[in-house]
Amino acid sequence: WQIAVDKKNRPVIATVRISADKSDHKYYLSKWDGHEWRKTFLADAGGHFHQSPNLEKCYTAGMAIDPDSTGIVYCSVPRTGRFGTKYEIVKYSVDDDGAITDSVAVTSNSAYNNIRPYVLPGSAQSPLRLVWMRGDYFDWIVSRERPLAYNTSIIGDHPLSSPAYLGQTKNEIMPGVPYSVKPGEDFSLSAVVNLSERPQECFLELGDLVYGMDYDDDGLDAFKPRICMNGRRLISPNMLCTSDNWRNVPRATDGKWCAPNFNGDVHLRIICSDGQLSTYINGFLDQRIRLDEDAFEHRGCLPRQ
Repeated sequence: WQIAVDKKNRPVIATVRISADKSDHKYYLSKWDGHEWRKTFLADAGGHFHQSPNLEKCYTAGMAIDPDSTGIVYCSVPRTGRFGTKYEIVKYSVDDDGAITDSVAVTSNSAYNNIRPYVLPGSAQSPLRLVWMRGDYFDWIVSRERPLAYNTSIIGDHPLSSPAYLGQTKNEIMPGVPYSVKPGEDFSLSAVVNLSERPQECFLELGDLVYGMDYDDDGLDAFKPRICMNGRRLISPNMLCTSDNWRNVPRATDGKWCAPNFNGDVHLRIICSDGQLSTYINGFLDQRIRLDEDAFEHRGCLPRQ
């Protein structure tokens, strides 16, 4: 599952042993002590974690080493609680001799499975260090047989601050109403973009900023939101569409590709605050860029039809 290096520059490996019939999964931590491997049994991982009984039984619920303290391992293990047997995250501490010195429940009495823990790289000085996936997971392919193949969220071990898109700024710009904002001044804008058909290349113009869709039918940037400003072209890593079309076809890995699905209205929010421009799509942060002092020198908002 993961390889890390301890403070003595020796490898530490988190691994799973799976029985021949794939019904029994077990977690181990293996450490090289300079002469030999010390293998520590951590916990029974149950069988495959997802909720389809006879599908891809090699899917273990997951484990993760803390790379800054390689004697700490997080495992997703089956536990019986208030809502029956669910996978919970447990933190194990293993000493240099390979003995388990402590185990602490990170989650308990969960209504949904908690799986695939992951320690964020470079987070040693951050209160948010551990994340994992929670929810119902039946299959990794959305299909006619499994239209809700994975209804999951990413959970962290530290609460995040309130999303910025919920806040208001001093100047709330209304679509279609010209508005002049001084350079360096904060503002925000909300608009609704209809994606019932193939989106247009330009959604709105805001002075010297143009927000729209990047089209390159032969490249990887097709259907991605794009900001054009001061000669810069900034393309989002996210596609502004869904994979809902997969719900109309049988489950298969035949290499056939469904066209992107543009469906309904998308809520767009643009916030300029503290020298940063942030764009949110349906409440989720999509792009964030630093601004030059002379950006938006002449502002007026014009939504494109």
